Amino acid sequence: MSVPRPTTLFESVLYPFKKIATYFSGVNGIIPPGTGYVLLVLLVVAVVATAIGMATKQPDVKSTENSQLQAFRPAYGSIALTRKGVGDYLSVPAVQASNTNWVLLNFAPLTCWNAGYVGPYMNGVYSTDALRLSLDLGFRCFVFHIDHYTGNPKTGFPAPKTPCLLHRDSMGVLRSVNAGDIGAMMRALDEQAFSPSLHTGSDPLIVILDFKNTPDPVNNPTEYKTFLTTVSKAIQPLRRTLLTKLGESQFNGLANQNLLFTQNFQSLQKKTLIFTNANTDCFLNATDGSKPEENLRSMIHAQVYSTSGGVIPNDKVTQAAPSGTQLAVGRQTDIYFLQSPADRVNDMTAKTNNVYTYSDISQSSSNKYINISTQDQGTLLTKFGVQIVPYNVFSTPEETSKMLDTWGAYSWKLKPPTLQYIVQRTVPPAQLSRKADAAGGNVSPPPLNL
Repeated sequence: MSVPRPTTLFESVLYPFKKIATYFSGVNGIIPPGTGYVLLVLLVVAVVATAIGMATKQPDVKSTENSQLQAFRPAYGSIALTRKGVGDYLSVPAVQASNTNWVLLNFAPLTCWNAGYVGPYMNGVYSTDALRLSLDLGFRCFVFHIDHYTGNPKTGFPAPKTPCLLHRDSMGVLRSVNAGDIGAMMRALDEQAFSPSLHTGSDPLIVILDFKNTPDPVNNPTEYKTFLTTVSKAIQPLRRTLLTKLGESQFNGLANQNLLFTQNFQSLQKKTLIFTNANTDCFLNATDGSKPEENLRSMIHAQVYSTSGGVIPNDKVTQAAPSGTQLAVGRQTDIYFLQSPADRVNDMTAKTNNVYTYSDISQSSSNKYINISTQDQGTLLTKFGVQIVPYNVFSTPEETSKMLDTWGAYSWKLKPPTLQYIVQRTVPPAQLSRKADAAGGNVSPPPLNL
């Protein structure tokens, strides 16, 4: 029997299904009442199931990793051949001219944003190979985004509240399709950062543990300490090259963190320095039975605080320095500097003259990381004296190549002479007077109060 032509929109939807049912039931077949409705429901269910499947389907981690590495390796491999080490840099005549001021405060490192994340920005992956490519390009400062996963169990992510590396957009939405393993990243750095095969293998290495989310240290102090303890265990591979002492001065464990930045730069070669924005005061109690490898504070050289005068977006961890604290590492946005009026430039440079300054890039959108322009990067480094300007190595090969062409062949930049911290040398008198004090003349020159 024939199926009447549709006269309404609803009948138009049912029409093909009625035709199919008529065909399979034979010429004299009869369509049971409600068949069209059943078929329509089945169609809706199929469409919804397909949509859900497409929405929940995650890109394959390994294929994404391979695709990204293949896109960047050829270009970065050729750039790596042009990189030069710190010894070559310190031999440059313009750098030699300021050799009396060779202290860490006056050197800016090539800094890698979200270290270990090979991209792409949306639905990207973490890979230890990303670290090697970054090292090959001469990057010697690595900012690791430490976080914890809070969603439903998912392949590629650890259990909730386990420290890991996560990539989130500027709104805090998770965008990576796997989590980075902190321990694996640190093992890769330990194995590769000081390799003789690297042109920069003797350069100092700076690791910044940038905590993005942690358990609440006030309401859940035990959970917070456990979280930091887990991170401490994961970064133990770095202990092999960790800076501990220079002369008689201790520098790990946040000892002498201000003095650290006025040490001779050459004394830091082949050493690892670690900074963090997390508060590690919970490890001050030495009688709690913690093992050395569980004490994150013992691995840290400097605390990162936010500086006054601006707000860092989406930063839940970095604290303002307590009253009376002399900053060692200060954190602020690039806009804070770049949009400063001309009459405040001297105030800004006075800060970076005494504080190792870390500039967050604030231009990123929800679906793209916008690297700082080479012009603005130059302004931060040479006009304001900012030392740490993170850069997304895996944006595009062309963009990174252009940046490195402007930066130069070395991993470090010495501040212009007018912005340098001036080292004050204390010269003792030729003959110490025995009447100078009650110590019988056995005095030493006073330490630099920096």
